[in-house]
Amino acid sequence: MPLSWNEIKNRAPAFSRDWTDASEERAQVQGFWVEFFNIFGVSSRRVASLEEPVRKLGERRGFIDLFREDTRSKFPEASLADLHNRLTMTPPLIKARQALVRTLDAAYVPSGGKRNWTSDAGRLAFLFTLYQRLTSLPSAAASAKPARRRRPQPRGAE
Repeated sequence: MPLSWNEIKNRAPAFSRDWTDASEERAQVQGFWVEFFNIFGVSSRRVASLEEPVRKLGERRGFIDLFREDTRSKFPEASLADLHNRLTMTPPLIKARQALVRTLDAAYVPSGGKRNWTSDAGRLAFLFTLYQRLTSLPSAAASAKPARRRRPQPRGAE
């Protein structure tokens, strides 16, 4: 179950405080990433691999602290239009798109979105409505202060 935005906002400052004085990058890197993804309730193994071996320029070898292979990098010859054509999408691209859509849908549930949209058009309409709601200025009637009521004067106090 995805975490609420409030839970994420509560976890983030604690993470920040815990890592403020960190100084041993090599010794602490894996713990850092594991705890970072925990802010969002996500296992680091689900998102990326830690300390991925790589070949550097020349013949040297090294490690990348956090590596996430994206699906786009597997198809360097294809244009973005090719990659997003639903008639020609490969199974790995379909799977990656579905994972992205599930993540987006879950992120917008607290704002009134649905867990599963039946169409991209419905999702897009919701996102535009949400954007308009978040960026529009309040109406003059909503932002006007209510009129102050005058306190009645006691009789004979003139």
